[in-house]
Amino acid sequence: MPTNGVGELISDNQGKSEILYDAFFPPPGMTATPPIDVTYPPPAFLFTPPTDAQIEAVVKRLKDFRALSPDKTPNEVYKRCIDILLPYLGPLFRATFSLKIYPSSWKISDTVVLRKPGRPDYMAAKAYRPIALLNCVGKILSACVTETLVHEAELNDLLANGHIGGRPGHTTTDSLHLLVKTVKDAWRHHKVASILFLDIKAAFLSALPERLLHNMRMQGVPVEIVDWIRHRLEGCHTHLIFDDFTSAIFEILSGIDQGCPLSVILYQFYNSDLLDSAKLTLALGHIDDVALIATGSNFEETHDNLRHCMDHSDGAMMWSADHQSEFSLDKFGLLNLSARLPSLGPALQLRSCTVQPTSTYKFLGVLLDHHLYFRKHTAYALTKGMTWVQQFRRLAKAKSGIPYSYMRCLFISVTVPRMLYAADVFLTPMRTLPRQLKTHRSVLAIKSLARVQRQAALLITGALSSTATDTLNAHASLLLFHLLVDKVCHRAAARLCTLPPSHPLHDQVARASTHYVKSHCSPLHELLHAYQIFPGNMEKIQPVAPSKAEALDSELKWADAGGIRVYTDGSDIDAGVGASAVLYCPGSSTVKVLRYHLGPSSEHSVYKAEVVGLVLAIHLLKREISVQSASCAANNKASILATKLQKPAPGHYLIDMLHHDVNALYRTHAIDHCNLTFHWVPGHKDVEGNERADKEAKVATRGNSSP
Repeated sequence: MPTNGVGELISDNQGKSEILYDAFFPPPGMTATPPIDVTYPPPAFLFTPPTDAQIEAVVKRLKDFRALSPDKTPNEVYKRCIDILLPYLGPLFRATFSLKIYPSSWKISDTVVLRKPGRPDYMAAKAYRPIALLNCVGKILSACVTETLVHEAELNDLLANGHIGGRPGHTTTDSLHLLVKTVKDAWRHHKVASILFLDIKAAFLSALPERLLHNMRMQGVPVEIVDWIRHRLEGCHTHLIFDDFTSAIFEILSGIDQGCPLSVILYQFYNSDLLDSAKLTLALGHIDDVALIATGSNFEETHDNLRHCMDHSDGAMMWSADHQSEFSLDKFGLLNLSARLPSLGPALQLRSCTVQPTSTYKFLGVLLDHHLYFRKHTAYALTKGMTWVQQFRRLAKAKSGIPYSYMRCLFISVTVPRMLYAADVFLTPMRTLPRQLKTHRSVLAIKSLARVQRQAALLITGALSSTATDTLNAHASLLLFHLLVDKVCHRAAARLCTLPPSHPLHDQVARASTHYVKSHCSPLHELLHAYQIFPGNMEKIQPVAPSKAEALDSELKWADAGGIRVYTDGSDIDAGVGASAVLYCPGSSTVKVLRYHLGPSSEHSVYKAEVVGLVLAIHLLKREISVQSASCAANNKASILATKLQKPAPGHYLIDMLHHDVNALYRTHAIDHCNLTFHWVPGHKDVEGNERADKEAKVATRGNSSP
């Protein structure tokens, strides 16, 4: 039961809806208009309207069983009938650009009012969050435009470099890694750091459309897209829905719909100037969450830098006034981080307020403390894990509970991701150093969190509470918990090493990989050197060439390189399926052959034969005395692409066998991973090795396997 501006309780739903409307959709201010008579830069890319193929791909990605939009048409209708609807949707969507019109019926939305979790008082309107349910056809079109905008923004570097969240190839943990690495580097040079966390009131809903369009033009977005977005945002209306009540229709004068596919990319354009204005600090942005990091010899210097970023003529406060984005000054957070001083440090005096330092601040879901020990976050992660396991306990009754396999799936898919979120930041994999018996790194934290897995294993197996933990893990088919943490961190380390040069964390990863520092090691140092994974050892190879001509050129380069070449093939002839591999060794005229007859075609497929051919290729390589460089060529694209699959697929046990044999080959010959390559070669193009493999595969179909 919210209150109005004078503290009176409002009991009727219509009155509540008016209060919520005023809180959610503030009117545009008079002083926040964009500048006039501006010369915009030329477009950074050429505009292309949505194609039929793009529309079809977007529709196929729609989620099933989602809340109905105002037109009451579920996503399943479009997904199941896209072949019928596509000839109409394509011209309709393209007409919105050519005719410069956006149908008014697509601008009517339902705004569901939800409680923000964990708020102590729900009497105020700010304790509620609006979620927009948009017209389904309009949402499909918005998704197409979003796809184009995101791709071109990344390709042409249109967004602020500090924008890490909400972008492809970026995660929230990237921001945390960059934050921790910056602070630890400052400590290593006997400096201190201060972090100011900003909070914006109703960030999406207070955005000014005209200012947004101005920012997009200034950053090189074509006028066709900008005009389309203008028509999309003008004249919008909504109903507020809460407590089984639907309000009268309200007009939306400003803001970006939360729930629209465009919302993230549009707000990134909207507040890019805020991140670019931070000249003396490192600015990290995750959509509307912003952190300003300043380093210096003392806290006076860091606070001066933060004050400059906030209060100078082009600073954050001026951005707030120009963009009608009011800061929640009472929610500002300040961390003074020093490796030597135990105190919280001084307060930050800004022109508009004084920010008191705190010992802990929650940023992007992680509790950061002023010493970066992460002890409070470990306790927070333990609480989250135990809470979920206690919720599952109600489903694990002996008589009426769900099967143990479902309970295991719930633990792996729900509890583990929530508990081990950002584990690569706040946990360090357990390691036993050479010539030492004691285990090092985050031993106590990992043992503490392992209690959650033990409780889950008891629910999965139904065992007695006195059962040994190792026995529980074995019967529940769960990894030992420290190995589970190892798996999560190893995956994160591998991803960090593949970041492109344009990523803000790329240079930090490269520097951390060069040597292991003795003091104030960041999580990047710990991860890269624990697993011996370095960016220089990672090579991105496209296994399938875009065209046959390029594949043939690539094959000629491999032939001229002088390494071992293996060609594989699978065949189905006369109701028999067979596979083969032939090996060409430089300096030798002998061609080594392996054949394998899989069986009748009623039980086996050519695809399986192609994968078996790759397995045979590895067996041929294992027989060689020395392998420095080798390439395996197959004329089947599906089998090559399957080597990169992480999720189970048909015949995946053969892919697992292939990976097992490849690892055995690495151990046998101690070669670097980059020196073994799988690639595609087109068939029947007079490639000698491929033609020989095809011939041997046909022999194998008749039951002639190699001894």
